[in-house]
Amino acid sequence: MTPPPPHHDLRPNITRVRDSSGFVGTVVYVGPVASAKSPTEIYAGISWDDKTRGKHDGSVLCRTTNAIVRHFKCGPTQGSFLRLSKL
Repeated sequence: MTPPPPHHDLRPNITRVRDSSGFVGTVVYVGPVASAKSPTEIYAGISWDDKTRGKHDGSVLCRTTNAIVRHFKCGPTQGSFLRLSKL
């Protein structure tokens, strides 16, 4: 399997990705995620072509403040945050 591109090569709204299950989507966010255990780990926010592939709409519940944080916007079950190693 080809290693994922470094996060500086992921260009939001341009880079297309395929996950290990073969689903295809567009990178719409690159950076830390407010709900992650590690606040410095970099994730790719994906808007999937299959509108039922994801688990959310680009917003998460912040681990430290319990506030809703929107990292990107997509359909209600179209978004995912993936570690770069999962792309």
